[in-house]
This record gives sequence, structure tokens and C-alpha cells, in this order.
Amino acid sequence: ENIANTESYLHKISDAYPELHCKALTDKATRMLLSNEKKFVHLLAEDGILTEKDASRMEASINNLV
Repeated sequence: ENIANTESYLHKISDAYPELHCKALTDKATRMLLSNEKKFVHLLAEDGILTEKDASRMEASINNLV
């Protein structure tokens, strides 16, 4: 019942404020993509495909975007 009430409430908010809802979804998607990219850079460094210097520089760039 709590889940249904919460979903109903969130649906009402998204209907009342569609621009804010869209921005929240976009921001969440952006954070998820940047987090995945940061993990991928780390894996490339672990595998020796990127140098630590390059990986650090790329991670710093990603952190600036978050």
C-alpha cells in the first residue's frame, strides 16, 4: 500500500511539474552515465590500456562534469 501511495504521489508531482520532473530524470541519467564512464576509465587503467596519468586526468574531467 505504501508503494502504491508513493507511486501515486510521484505521478501527481510529475503531472503538476513536468519540466522539473524531466530535469530530475535528465540529471539522474547524466550522473549514471558519468559514473559508468568513470568506472570504465578505472578498468582501462587497471588493464594497462590507459596510463595512470591519463586515467587520473580523465577522471578529473569527469568529476568536473558531475
